[in-house]
Amino acid sequence: EESAKKYPDKVAFDDDKSTVSFGGLMARARALGSVLAGKELVRRPAAVFLPKGCDCITAFMGVVYARGFYCPIDTAMPSERISLIFDTLKPSVIITSQKYSGKISTISENAEIVILEEAQHAEIDAAALSAIRRGMVDADPLYVLFTSGSTGVPKGVLISHRGVIDYIEWVVSKFNIDNGHI
Repeated sequence: EESAKKYPDKVAFDDDKSTVSFGGLMARARALGSVLAGKELVRRPAAVFLPKGCDCITAFMGVVYARGFYCPIDTAMPSERISLIFDTLKPSVIITSQKYSGKISTISENAEIVILEEAQHAEIDAAALSAIRRGMVDADPLYVLFTSGSTGVPKGVLISHRGVIDYIEWVVSKFNIDNGHI
């Protein structure tokens, strides 16, 4: 958010298909967060079923705006493994693109599917996002990653906002990163 205010037109992320500025990323994420705010996602998981790239980052941040926590799901992952993850995760929402909506709808019948292309252009509900933000604490979960585990059954590792903040502060200090690198 600070970078979006200071450098709205600078590139935040790019991939082989698209580029998004800090300002664009914030606007798209806040729009998605506004859609998700009405889905009672506070401290609940949302699966992100998208290829790695700008859209995936947008989805992650949108979930955070709704005070949920995200779980990246690789679109190339076998359906059986996704089902095992969903048995543990029990996501109430799955964020995907129109391209992958058919595949994911056959795997999960209980979660609501949110199409990113539509949601990222929704009207931003600043009041709802502000109310959600006031309740956030650094111990809230931010994301969960699933590993294969020694038994082959996926196991989730939950990471809090504080864990990521501490890591970023360490990286910035260790590698002398400043705003000249933006």
